[in-house]
Amino acid sequence: MGRMSGDATRARTDACGVAGRVAGSEDGDPALERAWDLRQDHPTEFARAVGALPRSPAATLLRGLLAQARLAWDDALCLSMEAERDIPDGTRWHARALEIIGNILVVLQQDDAAVSYLAAASDGYDRVGCQIGRSSSLQTRALLGFRTDREALPMLLEALELAETAGDDGLTGTILLIIVEAGERLGMPEAARQAYLDRALRLLRGSWRDGYVRARCFRADSLLARGDTEGAARMLRDIPDLSTIATLEARCATACTLAELALRQGNPERGVQLTRACLVEQLPACDEQMVRRTLSRCLEAVGDLRGALTEARLSADLHARQLGENASAKARALDVWHRTAQLRRDRQRQAARADRLEQALAELRAAHERIRGLSIRDTLTGLHNRQHLLEVADGALADAGPQRPGQVAMIDVDGFKKVNDTHGHPAGDSVLRAFGQLLRSHLPADDLVARYGGEEFVVIRLPRSEQADPRADATGLVRDLDDFRAVAACTQWRDHRGEPLAPVTVSVGVALITSPSLEPALLHADQTMYAAKRAGGDRVWTADGCPQPAVSPRR
Repeated sequence: MGRMSGDATRARTDACGVAGRVAGSEDGDPALERAWDLRQDHPTEFARAVGALPRSPAATLLRGLLAQARLAWDDALCLSMEAERDIPDGTRWHARALEIIGNILVVLQQDDAAVSYLAAASDGYDRVGCQIGRSSSLQTRALLGFRTDREALPMLLEALELAETAGDDGLTGTILLIIVEAGERLGMPEAARQAYLDRALRLLRGSWRDGYVRARCFRADSLLARGDTEGAARMLRDIPDLSTIATLEARCATACTLAELALRQGNPERGVQLTRACLVEQLPACDEQMVRRTLSRCLEAVGDLRGALTEARLSADLHARQLGENASAKARALDVWHRTAQLRRDRQRQAARADRLEQALAELRAAHERIRGLSIRDTLTGLHNRQHLLEVADGALADAGPQRPGQVAMIDVDGFKKVNDTHGHPAGDSVLRAFGQLLRSHLPADDLVARYGGEEFVVIRLPRSEQADPRADATGLVRDLDDFRAVAACTQWRDHRGEPLAPVTVSVGVALITSPSLEPALLHADQTMYAAKRAGGDRVWTADGCPQPAVSPRR
């Protein structure tokens, strides 16, 4: 996403709201939380607030954030690791420390360790109920190179859902902008990307002023890249005066976008004025480099070639110096990391908590149960699916035999193709959903009811207790299904919009299960069902060997 993506990521990458007070020595401390909130949009006030804090593990973490903002990676890592060691586990500040360390390790290209820290941060945010923190950590993991773009997009969408649920419009808008960038690389249709961008603009407008300005600049940059100078001018028409923009990053980015527009409009003098106005302040090296590069282009356009060359050289020097300083700080930080990594691993093993393991196991069991529930259910009707039916049938029918038969019915919705062809698949889905609910309600709870495929359903009634006349018990499924058939025939079926549909009838074939294998009986029931359909449908028939006479259709 270019400049906009980098700014938005730096501004929100470790965002976590102050909602929810969790037990811990520093969670909820007003001075600490105020300093934490200032870190995004007010770097000068943030530095001042941190300097006024009494010594504490959380204050040490905030000093690490200050070092990170100065790209002093060695100091940032040392301070953050010291804070993480001393902050009690199971608190919001501990989760923040884990995330900050993970972000630093990303920069140091220690990917495996970074993934571990960020995953632990996500778990920590979950435990303290901080959805915004979890959203932020998911966003960071998706963005910073741990996964391919195709794997990153679902993670960003999950982060988006969490941010929306937490009600953080600023973070939600930022993630929307990042999705626009990911969508561009993945070939997301322009209309979809435009919809995400429009929504981001609406959310940021009322929640994060500098973010809203940046989003508008991003839109303008995109329009300029497509040659739409007029559209970019309209987007930037009401941009506030640069002096009112709080953060230096946003101020410099906005000045550069406005200068680019001025160049396209044939007014490079304005571009010179805008960029030089930024240089009256002490800027971070990365922002100064960007401003001087833009100023060089504007000076070239007005004919000041000497000035343009000077600014280009200054920009190049800044870039080289920044790379050198960054590399030195990274090297020192890597040395810190390698010297302390083994000590940390030993300490983590010694400090392992039995209750955390139990909690993880309980969560894993619950997740497995949820996954299993999803895997055996048909997503449309909520009934069991065909795979589950076939997997459990033979085991459940282990005692079936001629003297103790079970029963199986194949049920088909008559004329269902006509419903789909006439009213569309959403209407057909509505019929199948209601049909499955009605069928389930007409049968005992211990009957196995499944959607077999399309508009076909299967019912299995397991063998009952030993009886003198086993076939007398077998008539029960036939009568239950004939009652269901009669109700289905007189039910007013409706489509997905609630509009009435023509009557829906069913054809049913029932067969006895006289062996532990379902397959022969299911084949007989299927053949009998098709015979019932050929006879006109709306009837329940039985296969040879089932109780006779078959129940006649009710017209």
